[in-house]
Amino acid sequence: MTWARRPKTVIICAGILVLASAASAQRQGPEPTGPNTEEWLQLRDPFWPVGYARPTEPDPAETKRQEIQQRVEWPLLVLRGLTRMANGRHIAILDGVGLAEAGDTVSVERDGLTYRWRIDEVTRRGIRTTRIDVREPRELLQDNGE
Repeated sequence: MTWARRPKTVIICAGILVLASAASAQRQGPEPTGPNTEEWLQLRDPFWPVGYARPTEPDPAETKRQEIQQRVEWPLLVLRGLTRMANGRHIAILDGVGLAEAGDTVSVERDGLTYRWRIDEVTRRGIRTTRIDVREPRELLQDNGE
């Protein structure tokens, strides 16, 4: 190659680079502006692993409810008796609650808190329950729409 042709090659390569960068800038679009700019910038980091989501801040009411449930000592459900209905199902007689059968949700109020259980099973040997939650009575009224 002669020296006379090299300047043309340099000019052609420079022109191609300018055109490529201009085309790339048009494809990216304008930089976001306005009230959602910060939200747009925080949507996704390209270096996060697949399936990773940014941790969200917990709801203060839910955090308080979890703290109450962790530090509270659950009272015992006192089983006063069991009875068998004509159709063969068993019903439990619980102190402070009354009659309860499988699938019922029962609640007991102690020390200003309301404790709720779900009755999973009632047999001739006893009952099996699952703890649902502990709430202040006014929270229960809000959940029921009162």
